Amino acid sequence: MKTSLIVASSILFISACGNSSAPDNAGSTSSAKSTVKISDFAVPEGASSETSEARFRVSLSPASSNTVTLDYATADIDAIAGDDYQAAAGSISFAPGETEKFVTVTVIGDDADEAKEQFTVSLNKITGAASGKTVAKGTIANDDGACDLPVPGSANPWMQADRLLLNYSHRGGAEDFPENTLYSYKKSVELGAHVLEMDVYENADGELIVIHDSTVDRTTDQSGDVSSFTTAQLKQMDAAYRFIPAVGATNEGDDAAFTLRGIATGEKAPPAGYDANDFTIPTLEEILQTFPDELINIELKPDPDSTGSYAIK
Repeated sequence: MKTSLIVASSILFISACGNSSAPDNAGSTSSAKSTVKISDFAVPEGASSETSEARFRVSLSPASSNTVTLDYATADIDAIAGDDYQAAAGSISFAPGETEKFVTVTVIGDDADEAKEQFTVSLNKITGAASGKTVAKGTIANDDGACDLPVPGSANPWMQADRLLLNYSHRGGAEDFPENTLYSYKKSVELGAHVLEMDVYENADGELIVIHDSTVDRTTDQSGDVSSFTTAQLKQMDAAYRFIPAVGATNEGDDAAFTLRGIATGEKAPPAGYDANDFTIPTLEEILQTFPDELINIELKPDPDSTGSYAIK
């Protein structure tokens, strides 16, 4: 993914250059509660002779007590197998209790100045679970000359009439949606936000985590410093636990007012088109993969132990 970065006062402003609905899956067999979903993925194109990997997350929510199997296969949109990526097909098996697998597709770089290109990865012959989103788009983001910033003296694109006023989604709309979640940013894009604003801290794994506070206390069902938890531990937390619509994160309110509480942990079904992961704490990598075409404003929060270097991650 090509990105343009502007750094000032520890703030990054990212612009990436260039959901599909699932068809009926006649070959699938439904299980009562578990649902299989595949997520979209974006990856930089790379230079000629370079290869990179697009890793599509296949999730099972909630975990099944039985084995779940499925097949997958790639197909062209405007990216061409053999030229832009290597076609892939195979099978996946979820053992009882497993919730996450990945489909890896190799992307082939070139030096052509071109727009983004896309292909799909489709799931089929699903047995042991219901079908959720079974078609994912893979985006090969252009990283050539078309993404170059304007040379000095050229027209300033930010002074054009349609860009004089930008709608920032602050923390994903902290009063309207559970802040800093994939759900909040997806809803913000649906509503027409121009820029997604977020904050990042480093966790115990050295991974950048999208959250406003240095602790998880205010927004989740747990407590402690972000820097003390691994990504796997953070992913077990409910980032909508303390959210009340039109109020935001709060400790005040009847249990019934916390309408999105429990989705992240599988206690409650997610809204149509979303899954449990959309209500957990996201990593910055997840955000960039999910929103390859959106403008993203990132505030770099202080590194608690002063051992990391956000700017070069």
